[in-house]
Amino acid sequence: MAISVSWDEQAIRYEFVGLWDWAELETIHADVFDVIRAETGTISLIFDLTQSIDLPIGALSAMRRMFTYAPPNLGLLVVITTDDAATMTFGMLGNFDAALGKRIIVRDTLAAARQTLNDFYASH
Repeated sequence: MAISVSWDEQAIRYEFVGLWDWAELETIHADVFDVIRAETGTISLIFDLTQSIDLPIGALSAMRRMFTYAPPNLGLLVVITTDDAATMTFGMLGNFDAALGKRIIVRDTLAAARQTLNDFYASH
């Protein structure tokens, strides 16, 4: 699989490697949301795209669809990428869904993503 999922401190981290597609992500994502719903605390997500080749076509509609039924205890979505197109795409999600847009933060390293999450949890 081109997408793997694991616990990463206070978040669930998705690691994208090479080529992947939305169907693969949506299947995994539904299972992750079930895990988050079973938790009592706030759980955030890290999307690590540093080893991904490109976002598949249809990113905006796929992401909106995936987060339509987000659990109430979902925290931040921290995206790790240095790709300008991916950064712009995740930034545009806020134009379509303001609530989702407030949760999305783009960082360029895993260390920066973890610091963002540490700051978030310290303030909540």
